[in-house]
Amino acid sequence: MDHLKNIDELASNPGKEVFLAKSGWLEEADAEALEKTWASLGEQFDTFLAQFVARLGEPIITERSHKDLCNALYCEAMRLAAWRRNNGYSVLALAQHDRETPVFVPFGYRTAEA
Repeated sequence: MDHLKNIDELASNPGKEVFLAKSGWLEEADAEALEKTWASLGEQFDTFLAQFVARLGEPIITERSHKDLCNALYCEAMRLAAWRRNNGYSVLALAQHDRETPVFVPFGYRTAEA
């Protein structure tokens, strides 16, 4: 599915979130495999980020510029880019819940209280 075609709906619809990419479960992965997974999904995050920047402009929030707000928006995010939208943010993230869970790249609408 081409999520970029639906970006406006996804970017401003509370509760809507899509997973643009994700790994498998990592409970059996050693440290080297985990690093490769993070690198691979990080590259995919960068690809999606470039596409979203072309469509939405530069993000106003990243994990480097607003660490506390990023944590409030998506506490599992290792990397995050967000664009202000209505009363919340359109958020692209690279995230992982726990060491053994999949690494994933979600995009959707969130508020800082989420």
